Amino acid sequence: MDIKLGPYDPNAPPKITPLGLTYFDYGLSDYGPKKVKRAVARMTEAGVQPYIIAEFRAWALELPTELPDWLDAAFRARKDAWIACIGKRLPNGKEITAEGLARITPASIKVLFHPTPFAGPHGMTVDGLAYTDHIEVVIADLSNDNTWLRRCDHLAEWEFGNLIARRFDYFPAPNDEIGNHNPY
Repeated sequence: MDIKLGPYDPNAPPKITPLGLTYFDYGLSDYGPKKVKRAVARMTEAGVQPYIIAEFRAWALELPTELPDWLDAAFRARKDAWIACIGKRLPNGKEITAEGLARITPASIKVLFHPTPFAGPHGMTVDGLAYTDHIEVVIADLSNDNTWLRRCDHLAEWEFGNLIARRFDYFPAPNDEIGNHNPY
């Protein structure tokens, strides 16, 4: 089920979090409570589980004001996890170094949002991707069978972990991504 809240505007200007991450939400976080109410009604009509609807409602009502702080918290959580692993080695043999982590700053990363799942490598449809200079995540994705909800704040944390891995030349297969796990 597509969850549409804010209007997608590919020409919307970027925004900057308090920490300094540049993000392009393309207007997807510009909406009010009426849009949330309509989305909840559509989810209820589609038979989505009440606990998923409750999670979505609480999250969606906070998104317009909390998104910058959520992104900063996700970035800090992943970078702190990597800092705790300085001196360890990744599966590719690269050592996690303080110098390498010092180069990974909020100013060196961009975050791009998509209104729906998007095309990834090998023709796969994905909810998130990490590159060495930016991450891309869907604002929200409700599974086709309405049994799980993926949110951009959780996806951003996962992809920040993968971005940091890429900065250390670790490019794993999707099933071996570091995401929000320990880096080594």
